[in-house]
Amino acid sequence: HKTEDALAATRAAVEEGIVPGGGVALVRALSALDELKLEGDERTTLNPQTVKNMFQKGKFSYMSPEQTSGKNIDSTSDIFSLGIVFWELVTGERLFTGNSSEEILKKVCEMPIMAPSKIRTDLDKDLEMVILKALERDKKYRFKSMMEFKNALDEFFIKLKIESPETRLKKFMLMPYLEC
Repeated sequence: HKTEDALAATRAAVEEGIVPGGGVALVRALSALDELKLEGDERTTLNPQTVKNMFQKGKFSYMSPEQTSGKNIDSTSDIFSLGIVFWELVTGERLFTGNSSEEILKKVCEMPIMAPSKIRTDLDKDLEMVILKALERDKKYRFKSMMEFKNALDEFFIKLKIESPETRLKKFMLMPYLEC
């Protein structure tokens, strides 16, 4: 039930349009997170107000390093922001915090990113690698596209024998025809 709480809260944030870098990336993350079944850990419980505060539009804590320095951004910037969201959902903690916007921006660009497993010792190493690749500060080492990110998550699902959201949707759509 804890995963459902986190998902419901995050979906509420998406519906309010307060997601950094565009809602499409987070919606994809939600369907992926739905498959992770992070049950049994208090840190996965989020309430709608917490999520709303986390995802305020333009929040410095969810910017990519290239955004903070005013460089040209592309879809890999959204991948970094989504990596932050995943990191926070699996750890239950904020990644970049500070007392001022300047302090947060500096951390986004310079603070070593702690492996989520330092906080969540039961976290699967393959999932951790996916998250950390999304959080590469140098975008040439990040996933090149959302599709590449999604494919990495799909490989994780396959390893754990979890159906991907697409497979579940296909089965759902075919159900009426299979009953004939």
